[in-house]
Amino acid sequence: MKKSIKIFGIIAFIAIIGFLSTGCETDGGGGSSSGFTAVTSITGVPTTGEVGILILTGTINPGNATNKNIVWTVVSQGGTGAAIDGSTLITTAAGTVAVRATVTDGQSAGTDYSQDFAVVISGGFIPVTFITGVPTAGTTGALTLAGTVNPSSATNKLIVWSVADAGTTGASISGNTLTTTAEGTVTVSATIADGLAAGTDYTQNFDIVISGSFVPVTSITDVPTTGPVGHLTLSGTVNPAGATNKTIEWSVINAGATAATVNGSTLTTTAAGTVTLMAKIANGLAGGTDYTQNFDIIISGDLIPVTSITDVPLNGTVGILVLSGTVNQNDASNKNIVWSVIDGGTTGAVIVGNTLLVTTAAGTVKVMATIANGLAYGSAYTQSFDISISESSSALSVTFSGFNDETINLTMNTNNDLREGDVLTVSVIGAYDRYYDWFLDGNPNGGGDYYNSREVHIDEYMYIGFHTLMVVVTKGGVPYSKEVTFRVVR
Repeated sequence: MKKSIKIFGIIAFIAIIGFLSTGCETDGGGGSSSGFTAVTSITGVPTTGEVGILILTGTINPGNATNKNIVWTVVSQGGTGAAIDGSTLITTAAGTVAVRATVTDGQSAGTDYSQDFAVVISGGFIPVTFITGVPTAGTTGALTLAGTVNPSSATNKLIVWSVADAGTTGASISGNTLTTTAEGTVTVSATIADGLAAGTDYTQNFDIVISGSFVPVTSITDVPTTGPVGHLTLSGTVNPAGATNKTIEWSVINAGATAATVNGSTLTTTAAGTVTLMAKIANGLAGGTDYTQNFDIIISGDLIPVTSITDVPLNGTVGILVLSGTVNQNDASNKNIVWSVIDGGTTGAVIVGNTLLVTTAAGTVKVMATIANGLAYGSAYTQSFDISISESSSALSVTFSGFNDETINLTMNTNNDLREGDVLTVSVIGAYDRYYDWFLDGNPNGGGDYYNSREVHIDEYMYIGFHTLMVVVTKGGVPYSKEVTFRVVR
């Protein structure tokens, strides 16, 4: 009997220990003592876009997931030439690109969460960026309105004019004719239907000063009479100094043997001879009557050929690499380099804006530098370079003062638009070597030792539309780059 009681007591003791042990375990409701919450899905990723730049975004579900940082990669270019820099998808052609969103340790410690998305890229539509060449002054009466739509390849370019603010001028518009009855300043609106996108018009305002007495142009002087084969900057002095309209437009009347062309104020020739140019000032004699004057320029000199191109970067990391080179010799007649990809290898390399080499994977890419008429007239100079692309060991951290975050997609009529007088400040954060190079719209914009911050002052000379600011730094001898896209509006 005593033995039975003893055995029963042992069994009861074991049962109590088991109960207490069970009570201390985690409940079955899905939580854990670690507090880790796994990612279950990513939503809100854009499914369509246009050729160019598209900002990739996504919403992590659940909202309280422990890890929520998305890293984007290209799974398949699908003919789009797609590349990704941070959260920016860059494409060069239409098609469907497959992108992958990865959250490191998204499912558990050591196990990432990945989800693929298809983004349809459409091409063909080219938006208007700005309008130039609109008259800034006139006299009471009739004034013909005209403007140049940029880029010249924009899909829609028809300008419809309207009066935004007549001021004291009594202004009205019929077609492209502005009629005023008194002096003052009139603000006119130039609207291009579907200029920004299908269903979204492009509008730009212009102030025109209306005076009571028109001062006509009498002559243009100080135009160069000679120049070398190649490029020559055209300029002239409009007389009198108080002429109402003074903007000169240049054109070729007779190229002679020079094969002359004009782009803006740059005259380009390929052979010696005499070229006849016309200088035109719209409404220079009166409202609706232009002033024109012809000039003969003697072009002389032989073409100086390119001998080599040096200082081209031969190493880079996956992402964006700025292509540049030094043309030898220094006084070569033609020095403009056009870059192209000969063999992308495994890098997925494409060239954007002529100077930006965009890659999506490590490997070796062969690029070609071409200078038109670099050896002789009609004979280009070409030189190829092998560039080794390696995986990036760390990301470049950049902050943008005045913006919500570094990936904000700026659109018209938001608090992130920049206007004349605004200042964009960009600063580089990280333990990088001390030298920095800055580029505004692909053109050098300063740099040097410890130049880790840059201010862009929005002034009257910065055209309306999208711009890019990029910084290139080095770390351990390896270059890194980052860029931000912003828009300037009226």
